[in-house]
Amino acid sequence: MNISSEILSQRGGEAVQEIDLWEDSIQGHPVLRRRYGNEQFMFEDVYIARNSDMIIITLQSDAPVFDSYLDDFNRVVASFEPLE
Repeated sequence: MNISSEILSQRGGEAVQEIDLWEDSIQGHPVLRRRYGNEQFMFEDVYIARNSDMIIITLQSDAPVFDSYLDDFNRVVASFEPLE
């Protein structure tokens, strides 16, 4: 689902917009991934739902260098194994 025109929040006068939202899996566990940002900052969250809580792993970076951190972030996310 791509909802890039939706404004999520207002931070210091700069709107943060959702760029993408998609389902994924980590070691067989379903997760939700969301990317959002503006011209200055980019974020990617990975939401891991459990029985009574949720774990959120977040990458936050300056927008121009965001892509340079994605491989490391994805390796950390892929290595994560939620406890039941």
